[in-house]
Amino acid sequence: MKSILWVLFFFLLIFGIVQSDSLKEKMFSKSKDSTELSQNSNLQESAVAVVNFLNWYKLNYDEISKIETVNNFSSEYDSTKFYSVNFTGTENYLKKLKSSGYISEKYISTWRKYFLKCEQNFKQNPQNDGPPNGFEFDFVLWTQEIDETLESINNYKILNVNESEKNSVVDIEITMNLEFTLSKINGKWLIDNIENK
Repeated sequence: MKSILWVLFFFLLIFGIVQSDSLKEKMFSKSKDSTELSQNSNLQESAVAVVNFLNWYKLNYDEISKIETVNNFSSEYDSTKFYSVNFTGTENYLKKLKSSGYISEKYISTWRKYFLKCEQNFKQNPQNDGPPNGFEFDFVLWTQEIDETLESINNYKILNVNESEKNSVVDIEITMNLEFTLSKINGKWLIDNIENK
């Protein structure tokens, strides 16, 4: 009888260890797919901010992509009119990105300047056909292959993190390599710039 109890005890012990490892594996893999990584993950804080922002962007992309940033390009196209920057639309676009909680004022300011330059270009080089110059790619992911890139966010790979007390550069691979420059403002990492590397 004792030997049966020992065998049963041993079996339950082994079964419990296997189940525990399986549970840990599920929890760890789920954290990569979840919309928000916790600060307890193995990533440095600035890298966590980047991954959380990308997950937020993926979840909000449909709404963001509907914001019209160019006049006469989509909903009310008129072949007798030229493209111009829809500054109300660009402000709504930037406001939506800022609402993520991961974007700095420096990022917003850079894109405001970019949209002003695009407007100058439209005035100097009138266009009313094809993708508007300067608007032919996704401004966050730096790609024209948006669906494929959004799908690949769950399979990100952190290539490098160079984090100091106030600044950080995070290189991440999705379908391409992106470099995020961040600043720590009031204890929170905010994105100042995103570049395709």
